[in-house]
Amino acid sequence: MKKLALISLLSLLLLLGFNQNIYAASVGEKLTSPEAGWTRFDDKDPNIIYRGNWRDYPGSLYYSSSMKLTSSIGDTATFPFFGDKIRIITDSNTDHTNKLNIEIDGALESFTLNRSAGGQYLVYEKLNLTNKWHTVVITTTETKVSSIDAIDISKDGLLGNSTIVERVNVTPEESSVILDWGQMGLATTYSIKRSTISGGPYKTIVNDLKQLKYSDTNVINFKKYYYKIEAYDDSGNLIYATKDYSVTPPYATIESMEGFTPPIGTTAKATSTYSNQTADKALDKSLDTKWNASVPVASLELNFPRRLKMNFIQLAAQTTPQTQVNYTIFGLKDGEWTQVSPVSTRTVNANTQMRVLDRIDITEGVYSAIRINVDARSSWASIHEVTLGIMSELPIDPDFPGTETPTPDPNPTPNPKPEPSNPSVPTEPSQPTGDRAILVVTLDTGLEKEFDLSMKEVNSFISWYEGKQSGSGTASYAIDKHNNNKGPFSTRKDYVIFNKILTFEVSEYSTK
Repeated sequence: MKKLALISLLSLLLLLGFNQNIYAASVGEKLTSPEAGWTRFDDKDPNIIYRGNWRDYPGSLYYSSSMKLTSSIGDTATFPFFGDKIRIITDSNTDHTNKLNIEIDGALESFTLNRSAGGQYLVYEKLNLTNKWHTVVITTTETKVSSIDAIDISKDGLLGNSTIVERVNVTPEESSVILDWGQMGLATTYSIKRSTISGGPYKTIVNDLKQLKYSDTNVINFKKYYYKIEAYDDSGNLIYATKDYSVTPPYATIESMEGFTPPIGTTAKATSTYSNQTADKALDKSLDTKWNASVPVASLELNFPRRLKMNFIQLAAQTTPQTQVNYTIFGLKDGEWTQVSPVSTRTVNANTQMRVLDRIDITEGVYSAIRINVDARSSWASIHEVTLGIMSELPIDPDFPGTETPTPDPNPTPNPKPEPSNPSVPTEPSQPTGDRAILVVTLDTGLEKEFDLSMKEVNSFISWYEGKQSGSGTASYAIDKHNNNKGPFSTRKDYVIFNKILTFEVSEYSTK
């Protein structure tokens, strides 16, 4: 009998506990604090706009020791909120109104405050709304007492614009920047602005975003960007703008290898391939896979999405048997392939003993593609991974010959033992000397034009720009293309228009 009574008592306790966990207050009951899943706002919240004869009425029975009260007909309380549910909390008494109107997004309902006396009653609730912004208007209909003490909405909801909390995350990834943010007040759309200078000028990169996340893939690695987000209401009015957020997209790396992996968008092709050990396996950021040529002499070509300034490459490779492998590197510059390294010999381990080889220095320069000629002698040519000594990344500009998608020789003939005019010194075009700079002019269309100029030419451009900004000078400025002059012309000049320039950047360097 005792055992049975104990079981019954435990069952009752479990039942009571369960009921307590699922209990939710009903209209007409007291609710002195918000339940789980709700958050409470006081009647004094500045986002609630009162019109008419509302007044503060103090008392210990009320939430935060006071409430709003009126006895006039046609008085209103208006507020916006973001969420999927709402409750009205206030006092009740037998002298209170029988009909207080409430409109949510124009849908009219009413509720009563006429019941036994007491404070903090749940007098109205609306559940299962669409989780979005809603407009609420409460209107009095009688000369009897009407009151508002507190408003409960969804736990993660917002009440009006003043509740905007700037929650912005800016995450750099290789060749992209991910932005995500929290709801900003009454905003229904967002714009993303970007600059390469703190404080601007800014360029709008996307408009009318409805989602709270955006991925900017039109970025250059190693380049610092500044972002700001603007929020607009459904009438197109700007209601909020964030501060600047700075970020620099990185390149990916491979453990134990120097430099960086080729940028996202790089394509690979080889003169020959064995089975599924294709050229792209040398770019997959894994040392466990490889490109295998199935022949001793072959070449691997990498075409970049943007021109890269670089000064070395490094390879991870493996052969069967252990072999002294010769590597020769060629670079595509201004549409022409040029040998950029001497023949470099590396000892490559046998079988599965993949080895990261000593890096191969190349002629420092800006290249849109590279080709690696491999002579593995008694083994098959293969490469597990390639990393690059990237110093900077430059945008493709169709006005510059050789920076479009490369069109290399369709039938390259690898030459493991090239015989240049001077075998000890790679052939290289003559280079200008002295103090110089890379001038990058960004137009209002987003196009970036790059010029390799002397500092005298750069200073002349800056003087013209500042003069025109002050109201004097010509509308356009001619920039000499120098070594980029291709064709039967004595000179080629690029004319930039002042009111088309968004910003410009000067990167100085010196050559001997």
